Amino acid sequence: MNVTVRTRHGYVPASLKQEAQERLRKLERYEARPTKVHLVFEEGNDGRRVETRLVVTGGGAIVASAVAPNFRDALDHAIRRTERQLKRKRERSREYTAPKVMSTS
Repeated sequence: MNVTVRTRHGYVPASLKQEAQERLRKLERYEARPTKVHLVFEEGNDGRRVETRLVVTGGGAIVASAVAPNFRDALDHAIRRTERQLKRKRERSREYTAPKVMSTS
């Protein structure tokens, strides 16, 4: 899985970027086909915002964002939201059963 980290209007320490990459790679246990993750750290008037966009092969993208007073808290919230979405997606796919085909004989 390829992890891309971007920073807008602020500074993020390299240690936090490295920790974020490691934590995002652990999300592979919930989804078998993640191809890439875009992680954006942004500093704005309302606080510090972190957005994660996890792209899944054949399944679209899962986007989660969070705003907090510091980047570490925002990262924690965004990763928790991403995990929750991945778990929900996995549960829905497990619960799905294909409709039975009626024979016409």
